[in-house]
Amino acid sequence: IEKAKELVHDIEAYPTAIDGKVSFDFKESDLMQVVNDKDFILCRVNAPLVKLCLDFIRNGKKAIVKGRDIGAMIKDLIENAAKETDNSLSAIVNKLIELRDTTVLRLTEQKKEGEAISFSDRIETALVFFEKQTDLAGVYARIDSVFSDTITGICLSTIHKIKGLEADRVFILKPSLLPHPKASSMWQQEQEMNLKYVACT
Repeated sequence: IEKAKELVHDIEAYPTAIDGKVSFDFKESDLMQVVNDKDFILCRVNAPLVKLCLDFIRNGKKAIVKGRDIGAMIKDLIENAAKETDNSLSAIVNKLIELRDTTVLRLTEQKKEGEAISFSDRIETALVFFEKQTDLAGVYARIDSVFSDTITGICLSTIHKIKGLEADRVFILKPSLLPHPKASSMWQQEQEMNLKYVACT
C-alpha cells in the first residue's frame, strides 16, 4: 500500500492487514528458481510473458498465460497471414513482421499509440510461438497449451487481464514498460499510470 500511495495518495491499508514486502533486488534470470505455484507474474505486454511461460514449462514447472481469448486472437492473426503466403513458416513470419511494421506506423501516424502498442504486442507474441517449430500445427498446439483462463501453477498475465484478482506474491516483469515508452500523449500516459497502480495493488 505504501508503494501504491506513490501513485494514489489517499489509499489506506486495512487496519489489520499483514505487512507486505516490496523488493527490487532480484533479477529476471532468478525467476526460474524463485517463482512457485500460485504466484503471479505481471507484465504490460504479452510477448515477454509467453517467452517466460515456455521457459517454465521446459523446466518442468506448471505455468499458464491468462487469457484463452488471447490465444484465439493470435491464431486468427497467424491464419490471416498464412493466407497471403505459401504457408511455409518462414514466409508467415516475414508476413507477420511486415504487417507489424506497416500497421504500427499507420496507427502511430494517426496518434493511436494504445492501438499501436497492442497490435505490436500481438505480433511479437505470435512470433514467439514459431521458435523451434517445424509446421503450423506445432505452432497452434503450443498456443493452445500456453493460454488458459483456469489458473493453475504459475500464472503469467498482462495487468489488464489480472485486474480484480490477487495472490500472496506478485512479480512485475519488465517494469521499464510501466509506463510504456511508446505512450506519448497525456491521455495515454494517464492510462499507463493507472495500469501501474493496478499492478501495485
